[in-house]
Amino acid sequence: MKYLALYFITFLAIACGSNNETNESPRSDSNKESKTDSTETQTQLIPPVEIKDYAWIINISATPDQTEASSEVQKLMGKNPEGKYGYLWIPDYKSLSGKELFVVFQGPYMSMDNAMEELIEIQKTNPNSYAVKASKESDTREAIYGKFDIRINNKKENIVLIYATPKDEEEYTGEDWGWFVNDVSEYMQKEVDNLYIGSLYRSWFTEKDIQKIEKELSPEGFGYICIKPNGEKIFIGHDMPDGVISQMCSFFEYECNREE
Repeated sequence: MKYLALYFITFLAIACGSNNETNESPRSDSNKESKTDSTETQTQLIPPVEIKDYAWIINISATPDQTEASSEVQKLMGKNPEGKYGYLWIPDYKSLSGKELFVVFQGPYMSMDNAMEELIEIQKTNPNSYAVKASKESDTREAIYGKFDIRINNKKENIVLIYATPKDEEEYTGEDWGWFVNDVSEYMQKEVDNLYIGSLYRSWFTEKDIQKIEKELSPEGFGYICIKPNGEKIFIGHDMPDGVISQMCSFFEYECNREE
């Protein structure tokens, strides 16, 4: 699955949002009901979350018992009333494992950025946490395990982070930067499968993260930070799209044949 990063001619912007909605509705299917003979207990069940189209969730636990899943969600809500929690039936979503289990999660989140921000906080106390995209339409598994660990079908993505400081963006009066970034992004996302394109300053990276990368690469002006799954990084300065694409393909070892 490819991600879309659109940058317009004035300021750098990434469209990460989604119009997807979530709706909670109780299950009626017999194989998805909790195994309990207590009518009173069943009426107290929190219904599973029904995600329309897709959304990101942060996995907490999984169980074959709906009553247990509902109970865990209630406990989580009791500990953190302001938190977002729920559970869903895994087989309803093509992108998940297909196991006949209810997964308890934090979320849902309509964008990967929001899921990543929450995941980073959770990993401070639970480093093994991860987020996954629950989709009804696509069987592609998309998951995030860390700031630089984004995976498609369990394969780590290469990463391109558009680089432009807020000050440079504010002072910039030209037009070519926005057009060139859009040209590079569209081509790379069309031709390359295992590539995530985002932004260093307009994403989930903290000031400390940014300072660390800037110290390591010493980027100047506008450009692109390219990161391999093994952590190897380079900075490619702003240039004509063909030149930038050629350097990216060489670094990531892609076969890119750009045709005008």
